[in-house]
Parts: sequence; C-alpha cells; structure tokens
Amino acid sequence: MLQRESRVFAHVLSGLGLLAPWVLVYLSVTNGTRVWLTVLNLVAVYACLALRMYGRRNDRQRLVTWGGFGAVGSLALCLVVVSALQG
Repeated sequence: MLQRESRVFAHVLSGLGLLAPWVLVYLSVTNGTRVWLTVLNLVAVYACLALRMYGRRNDRQRLVTWGGFGAVGSLALCLVVVSALQG
C-alpha cells in the first residue's frame, strides 16, 4: 500500500514538473519579458527529463538521479534569475 501511495505522489510531482516550464513560458510571453530565458529553461528541463527516461530504460540509476536533479535545478535557477531580474 505504501509503495502505491509513493508512486502516486511521484506521478503528481512528475506532472507538475512537466507543466511548470510551460506555465513559466506562458507568463513570460504574456508579460513580454525574458522569453528567451524561459524557453531555454523549457529546453533544459525536457532534456533532463529525457536523460532520466533514457536512464530508466537502460537501468542506469545514476542517469535517473542526475536527470532529476538537473530538471529541478534548472527550474529553480530559472525562477531565481527571473525574480532577480524583475526587481
């Protein structure tokens, strides 16, 4: 039961991870600012998620771990840079 609950939690976080870059791109396009940064973030997050999927298919846990850290790190870095450039 606990494993199933943790799997649901992981799927929810993955869904948020897939949608967050698109929300940032939408917000930057509507504001007209820093579009290049958010598109670069979108590419970086999806590249890291692709690395993660590749690692899962080939049973390479290190690629899965680094892909996850890269996706979260890229999203966090983009949020920090955008907020710093706003003020």
